[in-house]
Amino acid sequence: MAKVTSMFEGMRVVGNGEAAGIATATQFASLTCSFANFVADEGNTGVVCIGNSSGVTLSANATDATSGFQLPAATQSGWLPCTNLNNFFYICSSTVDFVGYICVG
Repeated sequence: MAKVTSMFEGMRVVGNGEAAGIATATQFASLTCSFANFVADEGNTGVVCIGNSSGVTLSANATDATSGFQLPAATQSGWLPCTNLNNFFYICSSTVDFVGYICVG
């Protein structure tokens, strides 16, 4: 029988934290990692949008190239490959919302 290996084999958690809601696109802190997972706080009243540039915007329900990946309250992005947490930017529809993250590498 073939051995099944996890994509995380040999990796460890290199950092985690939470960022406060902000209505302008904001870059996450520098943290070298291989994968990042984002989660919108369960108490959020709006949405958090994750993108890969300072031009990330809230979804406008229209075709465009700037709308971020939407995370309604209590949802996760899943593991996203990256070289650094600062490859990602976020914007929130409410300044009282939060987005958490965990990184492995």
